[in-house]
Amino acid sequence: MQTQNSRSEVVGAGKQESVGSNGHYNTHPLSVEQVQQAIAASQSHILSQQYDEGYWWAELESNVTITAEVLLLHKIWGTDTSRSLHKVEQYLRREQKEHGGWELFYSDGGEHYHNHRRCCNFATID
Repeated sequence: MQTQNSRSEVVGAGKQESVGSNGHYNTHPLSVEQVQQAIAASQSHILSQQYDEGYWWAELESNVTITAEVLLLHKIWGTDTSRSLHKVEQYLRREQKEHGGWELFYSDGGEHYHNHRRCCNFATID
């Protein structure tokens, strides 16, 4: 829920976040005008990508989560033995970072993925 104080700052959803030297997120209140400008800029960009017929078309990209979850489903269903999964293994190994995790979004270094999303155990890939 958002509240507004006497200085017209949005408190709640309208906070700008940055990572401090201590590694924690710092929040800085944004003005109502800044939030409105950000919304208008976002709407303008999205609408500029829309085709005249009313739809959007773009390449769908994902991180390794979808691939790992599909692999896990094949293991659970027992269909992994009837499929060649060597390309999946190559892709997951190529995307794996030195610390053992994967990126949750492009260029995050995999730090978010490292501890809580190791859903693919390569020892089970034959």
